[in-house]
Amino acid sequence: MSFILRTISLFVIQLGTFYTNIKGALGTTLGFTTTEITESANDYAYMQWVEKKHDAIIAFSSSYTEYLHLVRYGSKNVSIISEPEFPTFDTPPAIVEAGIQKRFSAKAKKAKANPACTLDVQKLLGIAPDEAALPKGDEAPDLKVTESAGYPAISFHKYHNDGINLYRDKGDGKGYGTVPYRNVFFSPFIDKDVPAEGHSAIYKYKAIYLSHDEETGKFSGEVSITIAGR
Repeated sequence: MSFILRTISLFVIQLGTFYTNIKGALGTTLGFTTTEITESANDYAYMQWVEKKHDAIIAFSSSYTEYLHLVRYGSKNVSIISEPEFPTFDTPPAIVEAGIQKRFSAKAKKAKANPACTLDVQKLLGIAPDEAALPKGDEAPDLKVTESAGYPAISFHKYHNDGINLYRDKGDGKGYGTVPYRNVFFSPFIDKDVPAEGHSAIYKYKAIYLSHDEETGKFSGEVSITIAGR
């Protein structure tokens, strides 16, 4: 059942909730070792740090875009411009291996396998199933493609899924193939792999939802766009 929260900020809170409640007697009751609890603490601390830095970068990107437009076009109300200050990053906590979500999922599975992990305990740990977020099994991405600065821009809604597996046929006679062209977790995705200058091609795309590293639902309808080389 689905229980992992999708947005990064809520996932960080979920990691903290889980760690806070297994670091004491409950963790011992559920069979967690000291090593596992320490790993949970490190994963939470590092994911929290990464999220904080990500937020700072997004904020800087937004302010720099405004600055760029101001530099280029000016404003009736602004005559003096100053470049936004790039964010500074504090020292990260202990660096962990990639795959925090997989490790968290494995610990949640271990907890739920213990008879002492009742539904109330699952709610306390933040790992109770969210029935409303369960995949229906027949959903297809609402895929769209437009041109953005000469590149294909593929957009879609994630809803409760992690992202999509995007398949591409770039008109070279090889079709879509059996392996996804990209795992895409954010919309829109800008495809910068375009034909060489002086050539053009019709790019076709289709996609299927990706949830917990597995394809789920149905494939989208095919979308296509003619792209000039550059």
